[in-house]
Amino acid sequence: MVVLRVMQEALQNVRRHAEAHAVRVSTRLEDAEWTLEVADDGHGFDIDAVSARGAAASGSSSMRDRAELIGAHLDVRSSPSEGTVVRLAIPVGTVRR
Repeated sequence: MVVLRVMQEALQNVRRHAEAHAVRVSTRLEDAEWTLEVADDGHGFDIDAVSARGAAASGSSSMRDRAELIGAHLDVRSSPSEGTVVRLAIPVGTVRR
């Protein structure tokens, strides 16, 4: 459920804010981690400026909270004119239900 909700929030942010032409959703199992990545080619944003307004402004607060519930790590990378990448990394074998 956490993976679904994080993916929904990331895609909703793309729809609302990114003005992207393309979005890539991918998953992979590598070493001891399962990852979900949502990447867009939109206009991106200044992470520091958004953080100064509060993480809730980008929806990353709720995604981060959800990730913590299952012992996962959420990373959001973006910069103006460079698009955005949201990456959820779940350590294999540590998912709590």
